[in-house]
Amino acid sequence: MFNYSEKNKVLIRLISSTAIAQVIPFAISPILTRLYSPSDFGYFSFFCSLVAVFAVWANGRFELAIVLGRQKKVSIALFYIGLLFSFSVCLLLLILGVILKNYLINIGFGEFTFPLLSFYIVVVLGVSSNSLFNYYLTKLERFKTIGNALIGKAIIISILQIVFGFFELGGEGLVLAWFLAFLSSSILMYMYGAKNELPFQGLGARKLYVFFKAYIRFPFFSAPASLLSTISSQANNLLIPFVFSMSTLGLYSLAERLLSAPITLIGNSISQVYFKAISSDPNNAMVEFKSALLKLSIISILIFFVVQLFANSLFVLLFGDEWAGAANIAKLFSIQFCVQLIISPLLVTLQIYKKNKIELLLQFLMCLTYMSVYLVAYIYAWSFLELAKCLSLLVAFNYFVIGAYLYSLVKKNMRL
Repeated sequence: MFNYSEKNKVLIRLISSTAIAQVIPFAISPILTRLYSPSDFGYFSFFCSLVAVFAVWANGRFELAIVLGRQKKVSIALFYIGLLFSFSVCLLLLILGVILKNYLINIGFGEFTFPLLSFYIVVVLGVSSNSLFNYYLTKLERFKTIGNALIGKAIIISILQIVFGFFELGGEGLVLAWFLAFLSSSILMYMYGAKNELPFQGLGARKLYVFFKAYIRFPFFSAPASLLSTISSQANNLLIPFVFSMSTLGLYSLAERLLSAPITLIGNSISQVYFKAISSDPNNAMVEFKSALLKLSIISILIFFVVQLFANSLFVLLFGDEWAGAANIAKLFSIQFCVQLIISPLLVTLQIYKKNKIELLLQFLMCLTYMSVYLVAYIYAWSFLELAKCLSLLVAFNYFVIGAYLYSLVKKNMRL
């Protein structure tokens, strides 16, 4: 069980490690924007979003179940169940890709070759496995190892993207560097954190099946909810190339990269500590909820004003004239991202109180919001900035509603 001092030490350690991991790629962004074009970044963002959509679903969200397991042997079993689930999903994706090859080419996926499909499946498997290692080490409270893996991943991706940029590999170079960094992160977490902590002895097929049935709500409710959530969060990256252009996606991706950095930097760290603290001591849920909400709100407000005041001058100065359009995009989307920073880290509350069906409904409504706005933009031929203004306000409102529900959920359960 975390006490206040331990919780804050863990939080500081995670935020510090994640900060370094975020600062490194941010520091080299002015170099990358001069080595790669907006179209290259657009291709990279589109590929990563496709991977994210399937990777979050591939392990059946058993990584969340790992943390909730009361005994270590249960968490070990859930790790292997998640890994087997990932292999099964990736095999299914490979088969579907082969069957639907011609259809995918017709709807705009270009030269959809078997080697490209195979590489995509390997990347999905790598990213989903990385998530399993991350949460298993969270269960073991090996936060130092998680932090070191994050820093290692940031260093590797930064070096490789610069090297591949000098060789003019374009968007493919950005993708390859990203995958190799994820692979290196998984290896680091295994070698220095999980190598001797994942014994398979005594875990036969029958026992794994028993644990699978006990946590079946995760692949059936949590995984679809997470899939919808990821589709919502990645909707811009997936839809912009079809409604606008790959260059527009490149400009948006730079703005998103900078705005989403605090969500990754601070939000994920606070979320992991919050999840662990409430799982260990449910009676202290409201105190933990309010503490996390206050910290996230203060940080979010500061970020919003910095973006509104300094975005135009900073984007041109740091990234060059070719990326000036990204500043206006960042200012419009800052409303959404700042509210998202406050609420997203607290969504794990739904897992703690086993509200998987509610999570599925909320994410469906969020996904519907994105799809509706893009449909209206397509029908009425909106500019991208018009779409950004409308979408940012609607998504921010959705997150406010979700936040109110989470607060009422914690308050209700405290009375029980």
